[in-house]
Amino acid sequence: MKIVHSYWSKPSLRSGNATAKYFGGWLMPKYYYYSWAYSCLRFREYYDEVELVTDKNGYHLLIEKLNLPYTNVRVVLDDLNEYSGKLWAIGKLHTYKLQEKPFIHADGDVFVWKRFEDELLSAPLISQNEELNFVQYQRGIEQLKTYFQHIPEIILEDIEQYEDTIAANAGIFGGNDVALFHEFVDIAFEFLDKNKGVVDHPEIHSSAFAIIYEQYLFSCLARKKNVEVQYLLKGEETDYNYMSAIQNKHKNVKYAHIIDIRKKLYSHVLELEQMFRNEYPEFYFQINRRLRSL
Repeated sequence: MKIVHSYWSKPSLRSGNATAKYFGGWLMPKYYYYSWAYSCLRFREYYDEVELVTDKNGYHLLIEKLNLPYTNVRVVLDDLNEYSGKLWAIGKLHTYKLQEKPFIHADGDVFVWKRFEDELLSAPLISQNEELNFVQYQRGIEQLKTYFQHIPEIILEDIEQYEDTIAANAGIFGGNDVALFHEFVDIAFEFLDKNKGVVDHPEIHSSAFAIIYEQYLFSCLARKKNVEVQYLLKGEETDYNYMSAIQNKHKNVKYAHIIDIRKKLYSHVLELEQMFRNEYPEFYFQINRRLRSL
């Protein structure tokens, strides 16, 4: 199974309001760099293929400056620069479409301390965890109904058919059914292209919209095609305070994904820095030496 990271720099390097993905939402830029490095290095411990899909800025940062040991790099995401930076998840979408064999895409703030189990890796579709009736989805659906003229039929059918809003979290996303991912991405970009400019409306919350055109749309397609999604985390592990804890290194789950506001908590970022420094001191001090030029 190939592991894939994607980095589209346009959303990450732009300043803006509180909903922007400026430096990934981290407390300070240095923690953004620590996160990318630590995530890459942890996956390299267990997988022979860890690919980066990025743009020219990302190549300059992650490869030329930080010297991260990806086994393959594709510099293709500049093709997306005509899109608004508020569409921060489309770099991931484009990356899914590029895949031609089974893969797991992981966010740059995901860390592992063991290989994924074979049962997970053999699944047609893989996700971090199931999300049931999260308020952000309701917010996103209300945005669709209010501001968007073109809504994918598959979303409208799902809303009508199911009382609950069920979606798959894309902290990790992938599986063996690569064709389904290709179809999902085609629908997503058709949706975005038919609604160009709407995302820049001041009432559109970009994060609530992102989980609709990525996580919810994907889940609607999987349900329609009756393809099961295998989840990595279940039960108490799906609590976001639980999964965001770097101390999961010492628990059975051996997985952490630092999510949302937790990236701005000193307790989380200092633990990340300490663990990164202890496990990969050469990379840690290398990044610190280069911070002034980043």
